[in-house]
Order: sequence, then C-alpha cells, then structure tokens
Amino acid sequence: MPAAKKAKVRIRCYRQGFGDCFLLSFDTGKKRPCQVLIDCGLWPSGAAHTKTMRAIVDDVAKQTGGTDTKRGEIDVLVATHEHWDHLSGFNQARDIFEKKLHVRNVWLAWTEDLKDPLSKTLRQEQEKKKKAAKHVRDKLKKLSGSPGFSAAGQSALKQLDSLLGFFGATDSQGGVEGAMAFIREGWSGPNRSFHNPGALLDLPGVDGVRVYVLGPPRDRDLLRRESSSKEGALYELFFGLTLEDSLLAALGALDHEVARFRNPDEIGKPFDASHRYPVDLESAKNPAAALPPDLADFFNRHYSDEPWRRIDTDWLHAGGALALRMDKGINNTSLVLAFELPDGRVLLFPGDAQLGSWESWHDPKNVWPNRKSGGEQIKARDLLNRTVFYKVGHHGSHNATAQDLGLELMNDPDLTAFVPISHEMALANDWDRIPLTGLVRQLRQHTQGRVWFALEYDKDGKDFTNPQSAALKKLVKEDKPGNLWLEFAL
Repeated sequence: MPAAKKAKVRIRCYRQGFGDCFLLSFDTGKKRPCQVLIDCGLWPSGAAHTKTMRAIVDDVAKQTGGTDTKRGEIDVLVATHEHWDHLSGFNQARDIFEKKLHVRNVWLAWTEDLKDPLSKTLRQEQEKKKKAAKHVRDKLKKLSGSPGFSAAGQSALKQLDSLLGFFGATDSQGGVEGAMAFIREGWSGPNRSFHNPGALLDLPGVDGVRVYVLGPPRDRDLLRRESSSKEGALYELFFGLTLEDSLLAALGALDHEVARFRNPDEIGKPFDASHRYPVDLESAKNPAAALPPDLADFFNRHYSDEPWRRIDTDWLHAGGALALRMDKGINNTSLVLAFELPDGRVLLFPGDAQLGSWESWHDPKNVWPNRKSGGEQIKARDLLNRTVFYKVGHHGSHNATAQDLGLELMNDPDLTAFVPISHEMALANDWDRIPLTGLVRQLRQHTQGRVWFALEYDKDGKDFTNPQSAALKKLVKEDKPGNLWLEFAL
C-alpha cells in the first residue's frame, strides 16, 4: 500500500491482543487532524490487561494532543457493540478518559438507543439469557465435586466462564453494561447519535471523507444469523446448536428460580409428574429418599453406589451449547462503518459483524448517492471493491468474514488486512480456530501477503506472523517491535 505524498489518514492499530482499539487521524488541511477512536477493549480481565489498556488510553490522549495541562481531543468516538474485548478500557481506564480526553461526538448503533422499541426488546431478551447462563454456571460450579460430574461438565463450565467474560461479569464497574452506560450517558460534553444502516455521515472538519453505515441490520433473523449451509457464504461452514430452550426447560424442572428468566408458557418438564422424584444433586446424598423402600433399595445398589452409572448432571453439560448461543446476535449488532477517502479508497471497520450483517449490506434498499451528479448509486459491493484497509472481523473467526459477499469482492491491489488477535490467548481458551487458518490463507492471497496480526504467534506452525520482507515492512510504522501499536499511512 504505497503511501501518498501526504497521508489522508493514519490508522493506529493497538496491539493489546484479543481486543479492538483503533485511532484514525484524518488530514483536515490544518494543524490538527480529525481524530476518530473506534472501540477500546481487551479480553480477558486481569491486572496485566488493565495495565495494558491504561497504557493505550494514555497513548490515545498524547496522540490526540493531550499534555499534562491539556486534554486530548477525540472528534468521534465509535463504540461498535457490547462485548468486553471492545469496551473494557472504558472501565479499566475511565479516570483517564474523564481527566485526559475530551470527546466531541459519540457514534453508536441503533441497538444502543434505549428509546428504540426493537432495541429495548433485544436488550430484555439478552438479559434473560445472561441471567440463565449465570445460573447454569453457578449450578455447575456447585456440582463440580459430585460423583455424577464429568469432564464434559468441566468443559461446559469453562465455556460458560469464558462467554460470561465477554460481558465483563467480574468487573466492579458493571461490565459491558457499565462501560456502555458511561459511553452513552456517563460524562458530559459529547453529542451522542444512533445510526441505522443506509445512513451517510460526515467527519467533522474533514472535506471529502464520507462514512457509510452498513450495519447492524434491523431484521431480527439477520441479527441472529451467524452461519449458513450455502456454498460460498463462508470460508468454513459451522452448524451451531440451539439447545438453550431444552436446557432451560430441564433447569426449570429442577429449580423453579429459572422460571424468572423465561416466559412461563415456555417452561417444559422432561418427565411427567408421576415419574419425577426430587434429587439433591449438590450433595449427591440419599437420592432415593423419596422412593418406595423396594425401589429405593434397587436404586441405591445399582445407581448411588456405582457413580459411573450416574447421569444426574449430564443434562447440564448442554451449558456449553448455551454458552455458544447466549450471545447469539450480539456480534451482529456491531456498528459497521466504511470510510471513503476523497480519492475513492475505502477503510472497512465491521466490528465483529457476522454473516447476517454482511448479507444485509447488500439489501437493494442500501444505496447511497454518487459523489458525481448523475452517477450510478453506490452499493456495498462498490465499497468492498474499493476497500484498501480491512479490519478483520471478530479476530479472524470462521463466520465473521463473508466469502462471496465479502472478501471475494475486495479486489483493490493495495488491500491490507489487520487481525486484532492473540492466538495464544485464543488457544488458552480452546478456541483453536481463531484465527481460522483457511481465512488467513485467503486474506494473504487477496492482500499479496499484507496481513498483520496484533500479536504474532507461530508456535503451532500456522504462520500467524507479520510480514517479514523489507518491502512490506516499509508500509507500517511500529512502536518498537512487539510493543503497543502498528500504524498505517494511506
């Protein structure tokens, strides 16, 4: 990607690992550029992660003109969606945001508008799922020492802990909800706005740069669509399970507290009342206490005294599937922005948008006026065709970069891609397909090798490393090898 004589924009990609934070500095023709901050987060939580995020926010303040006596100026703050790896910094470094930075405008998706009827409905549904997931997680933790608990239960527990971590469940400032509340209404000053697909925005003080809002879709089915069996939809197909209803029905049969998380009309029982007997799963003591003596004797000899036969807790193992589904659709609520430079080049920042969102961009209703009077209307296909910088969605996962409706349309010879990933962090959580090897291979082909990773990793021989050639290294400025950021000038 050869730099112009004078860069129209500099993209500082922070290298915290499994998380997004980007500072875009657009040339205004004046001394001070227009500064756009997109997200600020890192997964998982911990003292070391907090230290990293505070260092990043400090750097943002300095880069935007902040000094010991003056605040840095952010012209537009974009918060794409409610996941910890995109928002944690707004809690971990909130004092720095409040004291060292002045934000003029906040751009959010329509899904963050508390007055929007569909947004309110989605929020209520999500809250029920989170409460149910926490309840399953707590139940699994209590059962983890019982005779009927297995490795599958441990796996489900680990998955639930991980997914709840994406909501900042252990954060003292309210997790993602607290972070988004701070962004949405927490500190005085910014002009906040909520955006729908099809909108066309301007950057303050910048001539000729247009910002296209591609997502999130307003269609519920598209919001929930993460995968497809259609050939050419994704680089690798993934058929997810949808077991939360059956799992919660079973939980409801055991614990009526779960009824608070579900519509009473939807609560089912796995067995008829005449065949149900109470079982103390948490202590695993005397499970046959309520049975007739002859049946209790048989039960105790062939079940209680032989733990390998017990399946008391096996149904809770579906908590792993619930973990996969509990945040279904959250990634598709990402505010997706395409920044078009005056010369027509495009920067694509899709947040963590997955297949349903990508498909929605190509809705025939999503068209924008041409820069030239009388020219053909602009479609998502045109923007993808002119994309020269792609922030790879959802850390390079299997279902966050569309194939035929996405990467295959990115045909600009100067295309560069950045993957905000720590593969080591992903492997520590058994996410061995993040980033997806096949997707990385396709990215390398489309970019002629210009694929950059936040943190490099090659211990497993998959070559998740940054370009090594001198020619490609000239395209990026680096804050010391392996340090805080990479910066591209376009």
